[in-house]
Amino acid sequence: MFLNLCQDSNALSVISLAKDIIRVIQIGVPIILILMCSIDLGKQIFNNGEKSYQKIIKKMLAATMIFFVPMLISLFLDLLSIRDYKMTDCWSNSETTTISYLKAQEKALDEKEKETRQKEKDKAEKERKELEENREKIRKEHEKAAEEAKKNNNNNNNPSSGTVIYDATLFNENGKDGLVDVVNGEFFKPSSGTSGADGTKGSGPYGYNIFFYNRLKAFCDAAKEAGHTVNMSTSVDGAWRSYARQKYFWDCYQKKNCNNGNLAARPGTSNHGWGIASDLSFSGYNAKLWAHDNAAKYGLKFPLCNNIRTGDCKEDWHIEPYVLKNK
Repeated sequence: MFLNLCQDSNALSVISLAKDIIRVIQIGVPIILILMCSIDLGKQIFNNGEKSYQKIIKKMLAATMIFFVPMLISLFLDLLSIRDYKMTDCWSNSETTTISYLKAQEKALDEKEKETRQKEKDKAEKERKELEENREKIRKEHEKAAEEAKKNNNNNNNPSSGTVIYDATLFNENGKDGLVDVVNGEFFKPSSGTSGADGTKGSGPYGYNIFFYNRLKAFCDAAKEAGHTVNMSTSVDGAWRSYARQKYFWDCYQKKNCNNGNLAARPGTSNHGWGIASDLSFSGYNAKLWAHDNAAKYGLKFPLCNNIRTGDCKEDWHIEPYVLKNK
C-alpha cells in the first residue's frame, strides 16, 4: 500500500507541498526568532537593572530545533518500516523531477487504457453491426422465400383456383358422440348447455368428436401424401378444451395480456368444448395453402378465414366441420 502511495504523483505532490511549508517555517521562523533575540539582547544591554538572558537562550534553542525539523522528521520516518520498505522513500521521492516523471508515466498509462477501451468498444460495436446485418439478411431471405412461395401458389390471386368445393354427398355419417349429433354428415351441437363441462368430450383421441376426428385424420394423412405436414392439435389448448381453459383464453382476449390477445369464444360456447374444433399446425406457407384449398374435400372449413391469399383471414389455423348447426 505504501509502495503504491510513494509512487503516486498526487500523493507525492501533497508531501512536496508539506515539505515546502516546512522549508518556509525552517527558514522564516529562525530568522524571526533571531531578530527577536537581537531586540531582546539590545534591551538587556541598555537595561541598567538586572540582566536576564533566559528568554534569549530559549528563543535561540527554538530557532535551532526548528532548523533541524526536516532531519528529525527523516529520523522518525526511518524508524517506521514495513517489510523492509522505508517510509523515508516517500519523503525523498517527493521532488519536482520525480513527480513530473510519475505524472508523465500515469498520463501515458491512462492514454493506453483509454486506447484499449476504445478498441474494445469499437470491436463490440463492429460485432453488433455484423450481427444486426446478418439478422437483417436472414429476415429478408425469409421474406423473399415466403413471397416466392405465395407467387408460386397464388394462381393469379384467384381464391377459387385449386380450391376443392364441399360435396355433401360424400359424407353419410350418422350417429351421436358426446353431446353432438351427426346426421348425413351434418354436425348438430346443443343450442343450450355449457361446452367444456362434464360429458362434453367426444370418444375420439384427445377428446375429439369421433366423426370430426376421422375427418381430421384423413385430412392430415392426405396432406402428408401431397408432401406437406399438417397436424391436428393434441393438447388441451387446441383440441377438446375445458370450460376453465376456455375462460383463460377469453380473459386473454379481453385483457390482451396473454396468448397474443387472440380471438376467443365466451366460456361455455366454444366449439372446442364440444370436441368439434381443432387448432392446426403447419410445416410452412405451402402446407397452409394446401390445407385451405383442400379442407372442404374432407368436410372441413376454416370459419374465420375468408381468403388466406389476400389476407382476409383470422385464425388461419382454426378448423371445424364444414356444416355445423345448432339442434
